[in-house]
Amino acid sequence: MASTAKDSGPEAHAPPEVFVCPISREIMRDPVVLVETGQIYDKESIKGWFIRGRNTCPLTGKRLLSQHLTQVHMLRMAIEEWASRENVELGPSSIPPMSADDAASSSMGPLDDPAACMSIVSSKGVSVYDIDGLCALVEGKKVPEAYAALVVMRDMVKHADEDRVKSMRRALDLELLKQLLWEDRLQVPAARLLVQMRGVLDIDELLSLLVIQDVELQVDVLTRLIEHICENRGHMQEAAGAVGRWVSGLCSRFRGRRHSRSRRPAPP
Repeated sequence: MASTAKDSGPEAHAPPEVFVCPISREIMRDPVVLVETGQIYDKESIKGWFIRGRNTCPLTGKRLLSQHLTQVHMLRMAIEEWASRENVELGPSSIPPMSADDAASSSMGPLDDPAACMSIVSSKGVSVYDIDGLCALVEGKKVPEAYAALVVMRDMVKHADEDRVKSMRRALDLELLKQLLWEDRLQVPAARLLVQMRGVLDIDELLSLLVIQDVELQVDVLTRLIEHICENRGHMQEAAGAVGRWVSGLCSRFRGRRHSRSRRPAPP
């Protein structure tokens, strides 16, 4: 068994569905994503599936060209936190604990999926329609719930009507979101949400986000810039000036790095 509850009554410890392996139907101890299809399984279960000679994705049935798996560190952390809170004993993990450096640099991967994030938010007792509750999770700056709340709100902004977006904008602390751009673990989802909310960032602020190494974010930023130019043709010179300043600053930083490298003493 992957986990056991210390108290009686299975109803009291029903885990969020995203924490349960689709193969074993037990709480995952070592969640991994099957890269080719993006589906999440417990490492032991999916490896057993492959050992038995099956070369398909259990959920999609797709025949695989690769059996490559990637650890989902943030989902594992969410499972461990839930288990601790609910007094559920998890089995031993085959994956070493993640260091602080790994946590800061690892990609969130499947946690960018709104459905997975909704489950994490719900596990904290917050409705996905409760803007104030979602904002409180963000203010706590704890991963993965703050990350999940940011993803959920971005998804809501993408699909909500104008009145709903206005109410969210009033509830959100925009200055806090801008501060999160300096938080390694929350930088990407905060930037994605800010970009999705039209009119919150000016051209210079939008351009500054292009240095963040996230393809989806960079596409969103460039899309907003094009929209801004098309909607404000009378401000073409302003937009061109902002782009020029950004390119100039980028070139200056690049020249500075080259200069500092050229001044380093040669190794003995």
